[in-house]
Amino acid sequence: MAGRGGGAGAAGAERPRANRKLQRVRVSPGPGLGSTSPLNRDSLGMRRRRRYATMRPPLLEVPMARRSLLAPFLATLAALPLAASAAGFDSGNEAWSIPAGSGTLTWQSSGGNGGGWVQVEDIDGNTDILLTAPSAWLGNWTGFLGGTLSFDVKAVNDVSTDWAGFGEICISGPGGSLLLDAAAGQPSTAWTHYSVALTPAAGWTGGSLNAVLANVTSLTINGEFHSGPGEIVGFDNIAVTAVPEPESAALLLAGLGMLVGLRRKH
Repeated sequence: MAGRGGGAGAAGAERPRANRKLQRVRVSPGPGLGSTSPLNRDSLGMRRRRRYATMRPPLLEVPMARRSLLAPFLATLAALPLAASAAGFDSGNEAWSIPAGSGTLTWQSSGGNGGGWVQVEDIDGNTDILLTAPSAWLGNWTGFLGGTLSFDVKAVNDVSTDWAGFGEICISGPGGSLLLDAAAGQPSTAWTHYSVALTPAAGWTGGSLNAVLANVTSLTINGEFHSGPGEIVGFDNIAVTAVPEPESAALLLAGLGMLVGLRRKH
């Protein structure tokens, strides 16, 4: 009986034992299987780009015919005049000022007609307290012709209201100076909103509205309502707003509706 020992293995040498470690075999793939040739690198890049493209959200494609319809809308949108930066005084006095020596201007963080406001106190009975716009508000106002200029005012303290200059707006430039009394009567101790139209029919005096608005170099609002010193007045929410022409407004709304429709389809 052949044993498991060396007796039965006389027919040949001991069988080789299996390698304990796998040998690393480098396989050179052929074309199309990951070869590092330029052709295969290009195809791999194309596959990656296609896979990335399927992951990206689709873009809103606007057909050429509809682009031609949108062109007038986009041109009108670019041409529409924007409102001047409204002075809400929520974070400071926004560079508004009064003439030196006429009084004191103090920013108040709360208590305005919605947030902050500026408080002006008259310390000189011989000089009106004129709230003066900063340079950022000045320049070509032609786009605001037909619009409005508005502001909120209140009398902070209780003194006699015996000065007619309160509420006068003065707009000046190389084309002249325009004057209009925006407030009928004296200020209330509650916040009151005043608004005037930037049109000749509003009653501006002193020059041509078109000529002055072409280059505005000064804008003041008179807060003086007492013939002597001591009155305190508050200002808030000063704004100049343009009114688009009806045709422009209609075209703007139509264009917005078209964009919404295209977005829903996609």
